[in-house]
Amino acid sequence: MRPAAVVLLLLSPMALSGCSAGQVTQTATQARDKTGGAGQVEDISVHAVQLVHPPGGVYEVGDQVEVTMAIVNSGRVDDRLIDVTGPEFSGASVSESPTAADTPHETSYSEPDPAATVALSGQPPAVGTTAVDVLVPAPGAVFVGSSAPTVVLTGLTRRIDAAQSMELTLTFARAGQTTVPAITGSPPDVLPRTSVVDL
Repeated sequence: MRPAAVVLLLLSPMALSGCSAGQVTQTATQARDKTGGAGQVEDISVHAVQLVHPPGGVYEVGDQVEVTMAIVNSGRVDDRLIDVTGPEFSGASVSESPTAADTPHETSYSEPDPAATVALSGQPPAVGTTAVDVLVPAPGAVFVGSSAPTVVLTGLTRRIDAAQSMELTLTFARAGQTTVPAITGSPPDVLPRTSVVDL
């Protein structure tokens, strides 16, 4: 099964409006729906970009924010996510190495050189994190977040509540940049329904 098909199955009923078939251009495209932001640049497409729901319903200035997404490489050459930037945070890092899904050949994520593990803001990364460097094998899909490792944004510059979003610029070593909207995800726990009393 092709990597794009795997993402379609796993992210249904998502409408992958940001990644129309055959629409591979020099310019990055972006879109957004209820499952999260989406974007495409060259052979790289990004789906379901979300900010993890904030504890207590709000992120304060200076907080860290976890990001989840699916990255698909439909080309024939491996690529790497090497940078995550945006106007509303000062740095980014990766918690640990992600795994690739549905790859026809055995691949593994290569850990960055420990001497080079510096967050994008120029500050040392948090304990257990490394600078952004995520292998996106070809053809293949990488799932960031949930049961996989997460991208962590650091140093928020504004307050963000559960109804807000922010823009992230993802930089890939070969494909280039795409800017995607990251919406705030749903809370992990579903609120219990109130009992109906039959009077």
